[in-house]
Order: sequence, then structure tokens, then C-alpha cells
Amino acid sequence: MTLGPFLFGAPLALLGLIALPVIWWVLRATPPTPKDVELPSMRLLDGVDPREETPSRTPWWILLIRLAAAALALIGLSQPIYAPNAGNESAGGAPLLIVIDDGWESAPRWGEITGAADAALSTLGRDDSVHILTTADRSRAPNPAQRYTRAEAGRVLSSLEPAAWSPNRDAAADRLEASGLRPARILWASNGLDPATAAPFGQALSGLAPLSIYAAPPRGPAAMVALDVDAEAARVDLRRPAIGEPQTIFVSAQTLDGAAIATAEAAFDAQARSATASFELPAAALARVARFSAAGGGSAGLTWLWDTTERSRRVGLVSSGPEAQPLLSDLHYIRKALEPFTILTEGELTDLVLDAPDAIILTDVGRIADADLVAVTEWIEKGGALIRFAGPRLAAQGDDLVPTPLRRASRALGGALAWEDPQAI
Repeated sequence: MTLGPFLFGAPLALLGLIALPVIWWVLRATPPTPKDVELPSMRLLDGVDPREETPSRTPWWILLIRLAAAALALIGLSQPIYAPNAGNESAGGAPLLIVIDDGWESAPRWGEITGAADAALSTLGRDDSVHILTTADRSRAPNPAQRYTRAEAGRVLSSLEPAAWSPNRDAAADRLEASGLRPARILWASNGLDPATAAPFGQALSGLAPLSIYAAPPRGPAAMVALDVDAEAARVDLRRPAIGEPQTIFVSAQTLDGAAIATAEAAFDAQARSATASFELPAAALARVARFSAAGGGSAGLTWLWDTTERSRRVGLVSSGPEAQPLLSDLHYIRKALEPFTILTEGELTDLVLDAPDAIILTDVGRIADADLVAVTEWIEKGGALIRFAGPRLAAQGDDLVPTPLRRASRALGGALAWEDPQAI
């Protein structure tokens, strides 16, 4: 029950105030007048004035104090709570919608964005409802129709983290419209970027309720936007959202287990928004790189995963010696097929294994020498791919590095059931 600025958890206890007149009557009651009994010895007290006198009825101020104590005890049993805004709002409170840009661009300024949302929560009344809308396409994004109390909303905000992809404000606007929510006011904690979608999204929000926007000031590089790789170098392009002071970012080339192979600088001029970090590495070292990461980035935009489909593979070709007729060589057509897509290295089998390419191709080579067989086997067990072309040499004299054991004897394809022309049924 609401009474003025107070809420009462047990309002039925206030019914006890009805009994205050009865309590007042009981407190005013005086005991019956004592009987007069004359004792001869009482004559000794004649002429002695009494020092204290007992009134015939309870003084009014004592009666008032006792009634006030009883009334306060009854009010205390009703569990009163002081809530100045409780009587000014309807049940459920005035709904506040908090919109948060939680894409990867918000990671460097995530503390400021969530701080703005927490500051909005501190201005709410006890029974104000809170609704949360995130702009990243999360699989478990908060439903904007879900009503939270101030404490529950604080827990939800503290559990949120930036997603690893960009916000989709158009999809967020569609989710808000589908929820049917009509908030009393809206706070949009924006990442301060992407004005192409920010303006229409802000206009859509302001059409629903009074809108307040907190735009976190952008700082630092925003993202790695491009990767250019050739046989001996890799170049990573970085872009920042705004011009300002000169800035230097250190980018590391890392292996799959996180070990840094090399580090390069990307220097932003005062009036430049883009910079490039160049890595001049041998092909063997470049092939081990799995990602490029900026030091102290703190967001997914400052890490470039070098997918295996984008990476140039190193393939070794076992040299067959001088080629008198290149067009008749086994390796000629293999080179033509692989040159546009891979980095080719030719040499002896032992040298190629030490270089650790991604794959080694053998043309029609028969038995591998025992000195090379151990090294090749170890290289295959560590993940190398050995590709062999079958031919007369391999059929005549093979080894164990084939998918299945080969038959040593000659093969006879003719027989009683063989025919040259198709037979009729």
C-alpha cells in the first residue's frame, strides 16, 4: 500500500490504529476511591503535610506519550519504507530503455559505455522498470520486452561483454519494433562510430520517446582492414576513426600457439587515418604465421586471423636433374599448375625436408633411399603431406610410403573373360 511518500509492506497492521480510542479510555481510567478507615494511631500524623500527591487522573501529556508509543509500534509492524517517487508513478514505474552498442568497436571504451548505463540506473525510482536492447546480433541477446528492476538491470549490464562482430542497428530496430515496447525515455550508449547507420537509428529511437545519447569518444586504431602477402613479405593495413596526434602501433606476427615471430611498427601521421605494418620474413617463417595482432588492442578488430585459404602454401618439388626436353618433363606441368597458388621450391629430398614445406611432390620416383626415408617419415608424422605420382618406376620398385602395399609381380590384365569389343547380351 502507498501512502504519501511511504510504502507499507504489511498494511493490515495499520488497522490496529482503530484501537487507539480504546487504549486512551483504558489509560484514563482510575482505580476506585479507597475506603476511609479511622485508626487511632493516625492522629499522630495530624498537622504533617504530605510531600507528594497522587493525581486523581493521568496527566494529559503522559497520556499523549503513551498513545504515541502505541501508534508508532503499530506503524512499525506495518513495515513502512520511505519511497518519495512511489506515489508519483503507476504500477511498474516509468519504463526506461537502455540501448547499448556492444560490437567489437566498443571494446576499448567498454567501461565508459557501461558506466553511462549505470549512471542512468541511479536516477530511477524504486519501482521504475528497465528494458535493455543490444545492437550486436547475439544468439542470447536481451529481449527488449523483458522488464527488469533496477538491481536486475545492473546485474545484466555487468554480465555483458563486447561481441566479436560489428553492431547491426537495423536488426536491433526491428527487434525493438517487434517487442511492442513503448518506453517513457531512452538512453543510447553509443560507440561513437559509423554515422551511416547511427543517424537513422537515432531518429527511430527519438520517434518512440525522449532520447539521450552518450557517444563514447573514439581513440586508438579501430581495425586491421587489409592484408597483402607475397613470397617474402606481408603488409597489414590499419585504420583509425579520427585524425589527431601522431601514433605508433606495434603489430606482432604470431604462430598458432601465440608465439611472436616478428614485430613491426605502424606509424600514423597527425593527419592520417591509415598506416601499414610491413613484415619482411623468409617464406619458411611466413608460412608459420597464423594471425597478426596489435599490442594492447583489446578488441577483435585489432586481430587478423590468417586463414589457411588465404595463405600461400610452400610446396617442394624433388629435382630430377637437368631437363633436356622441358615440355616432356614430369615436373613441367606440375609447375604450371601450382605456380599461381603456391610458393615452389626445388631441390634434393633431404634439403626439402629440412626446409619443412607444407607439401612435397614426387613424380614417378621408385624406392626412396634409406638415408632419406627416416627424415621423410618423421616429417610426415609431424603433419607434412607427401604427394607421389604412380608410374612404371614406382610400380617396379616401391617402398612403404604409399597408401597401401603395392604388388611386386607383373600384372596380367588379359584372361578368359577379357574382350576387346563389347559383347551383346
